[in-house]
Amino acid sequence: MSQNRSSGASNSPNNGQRSEIAPGSAGRQTNPIHPGALGPQDGRHPGVLRDASLSRNPGANRLLSGVDMASVPLDQDAYYVVSTPCFSRVVNIITHHVLFSHELYRFFMYRLLKHFLWSEMDMLRIFSNWILPIDTHRLLQLVQEPSGLGMPQICLGYLFSEEIYGNDVDVPLYYFNIVQGWGNSVKVVITPSKSGAAGAAYYQAARGYSTVAIFAICQRALRRCREANLAFSFKRAHNVTEANEFLDQDPVRVGLIF
Repeated sequence: MSQNRSSGASNSPNNGQRSEIAPGSAGRQTNPIHPGALGPQDGRHPGVLRDASLSRNPGANRLLSGVDMASVPLDQDAYYVVSTPCFSRVVNIITHHVLFSHELYRFFMYRLLKHFLWSEMDMLRIFSNWILPIDTHRLLQLVQEPSGLGMPQICLGYLFSEEIYGNDVDVPLYYFNIVQGWGNSVKVVITPSKSGAAGAAYYQAARGYSTVAIFAICQRALRRCREANLAFSFKRAHNVTEANEFLDQDPVRVGLIF
């Protein structure tokens, strides 16, 4: 898949944000962590009417479905209109290689993945609801669905880059969308393809909820972890090839792709 895509979208201002390069990221496109990826989503007031957001961005291009987000150019911070039969609103789509806080999500992501790899379906159902807290070992608490945002974000990153995520055929992946509304509660949407992940992000955005992070693991991690008697560890993988190679190591390591 080509990394260069045509654009007709309007770029957003950078709001004075400064790029931060993480260790080991030399030569890779990075971007500052965006509001909401670290804490409460409070940059877009929930009371903003969708018609107002549309009128403030009359030149925003319209996307008809999640797969249409493949046409959003890489390394952009732009505005698009997403819609369903019931909702229509302007969404800030970010296709920089966004660095979200590994420290903040460490406990949350690892807890989620352990339950997933251990096939603990009762616990996984909890993650599909709105929960707190996300950054400690404390018992997860179900909370009320938060208010939506007037202009949510989709931190799409390089989701449609075959160099990083592959083609979903040679090495199938599971995708995990971390969704956030007004406040700092989150929920997780799990899908077996990048088109599913994009579609989930599109639908949540149309309802007013941001997708603040998307990461993936190899589908065969489920089998490998069972073969290893559930003895495994986690490590960030820079691409699908590296994540797939991790699974052949002893002890097994599950690569998180983002």
